Amino acid sequence: MAEATLSEQLEYAILQIVLWNPSDASHQDSWGAWNGVVRRTVSDFVDADLLSAFKRLRKRDVIRLTKPDSRTYHASEYSGSDTDDSDFFFIGPFNASITDEGRSYWERTDAPKTSVFISHIGHEKAVALKLQASIQEAFGKAFPVFVSSDPMSLGGGEEWYHYILDNLANAKIVFVLLSPESAERPWINFEAGFAKGQKSRVIPLLFRGLTFDAVPYPLKGLQSYNLQQLSDILRETSRRMGVPTGKVDLDAEWEGNICGTL
Repeated sequence: MAEATLSEQLEYAILQIVLWNPSDASHQDSWGAWNGVVRRTVSDFVDADLLSAFKRLRKRDVIRLTKPDSRTYHASEYSGSDTDDSDFFFIGPFNASITDEGRSYWERTDAPKTSVFISHIGHEKAVALKLQASIQEAFGKAFPVFVSSDPMSLGGGEEWYHYILDNLANAKIVFVLLSPESAERPWINFEAGFAKGQKSRVIPLLFRGLTFDAVPYPLKGLQSYNLQQLSDILRETSRRMGVPTGKVDLDAEWEGNICGTL
């Protein structure tokens, strides 16, 4: 299975929110708003899981938890007592602020990698969704597979740019769909470069006649596959994600429709 535990994913997501503005390194919101932003990158948790993550970070002196009033941002400190949890976390907003120890902890922490991300240009969406469906058929619900244009991946009301960056940061593998048209697109190269910077495994998948020799730099130096090598792609996914491959129908429709005319 994927390496990062739920606890690690939730702690990282909280710190990522707190450090969106590194100079301020503090975030204030209601419980519902905190919950909603965390779910951009960690979808399968309950309130008790998130509450425990806040309390663990505070106990380790990674974050400071405070309550505001009408005049003061840090009007009162969280006591750490279970009896105060309801009033502190679930009534009105509360603050989480990074500590000096927290900054050091953040610098030593890598983003948990728990998903697969498929990068593509807009009108090659059908290819990306077909690949997503094949990966999901092979591995079930073992890990999320994100496609930025997939309405099931991008919920209504999500802010598109942050959605992309959040899920790229969470991806252990980023498949980049490269055709003669998409290979030179700035956004494709931005996503690939961002993913490399986040220590994800970036794997170009070539189709529509693009050859390995024609792949431009910086993607040229990466391990690549032809898209019709679906069995090899799934094998690579299995190895990287640590999940065995289930049965997949590698039929002629994949090679004909996806790698030829779409």
